[in-house]
Amino acid sequence: MNASLGASRFSRVLSALLAATAVSVATAQADTATYIVQGATLDAARTLVRGVGAEPSQDLDIIHAVAAELTAGQLARLRADSSVRVYEDRVVRTRGLLDGLTDLVNDVNSTLAESSLVQTVQTVTAPVVSTLTCNPLLSAVTSPVVSTVTNLQDATGAASLTLVYETNYPAMIGADKLQCAGITGRGVTIAVLDTGLWRDTFQFYGTRILATRDVTNGGTGVVHGDQFGHGTHVTSIAASGAQALNGAYQGIAPQANIVAV
Repeated sequence: MNASLGASRFSRVLSALLAATAVSVATAQADTATYIVQGATLDAARTLVRGVGAEPSQDLDIIHAVAAELTAGQLARLRADSSVRVYEDRVVRTRGLLDGLTDLVNDVNSTLAESSLVQTVQTVTAPVVSTLTCNPLLSAVTSPVVSTVTNLQDATGAASLTLVYETNYPAMIGADKLQCAGITGRGVTIAVLDTGLWRDTFQFYGTRILATRDVTNGGTGVVHGDQFGHGTHVTSIAASGAQALNGAYQGIAPQANIVAV
């Protein structure tokens, strides 16, 4: 009987200790927050985080930093070290004086690009425009005002209208010479599996976008935009119908059809 009572008491004590430990762990977890810890090197950042009893949850190699869940005490110890920088993991949003106007212009542009009337007009006029601009006599006049956009550095851009600059993508593979000879990708369909597609009237896609399908998160709907921009960038390199005044196409296959996934 005494042994049974002892075992029962031991069991109750052990249960109480386990419950207290669980509460303590849950409280500690609730008191942590995510921070970005930056050191002189990635390894240094890892060592600093482990030195205060935490564990890196993600490497951020490009900035010599790691992400980590830190308590207030761990955070204070790291911030007291002059060799480390600690940042709260917060959402960063850009804001400018003309944000509202920019959004309006972009929305109107996208809406026009998706309208059947604009698409039909672009499809009909594209061959006419191409014939005119590829004319050597006209090109000789317009070429001096057209510049090639190459070797742009970070934080710089081509602040000019599409008509007065040309990209060097077609020229890099000799497609520029083929285009004015009539080899433009007509009849070929390109499937782009990427981040989506933002419609732009100035890319002259017209009715060449045969279909779109948004399969993210198990979806099956149409593509309504491009949150990250990469798919739009790749699609324009492959099949943009935009032209400079000298007849140069911005895309490699400017009359190819497109399926965006």
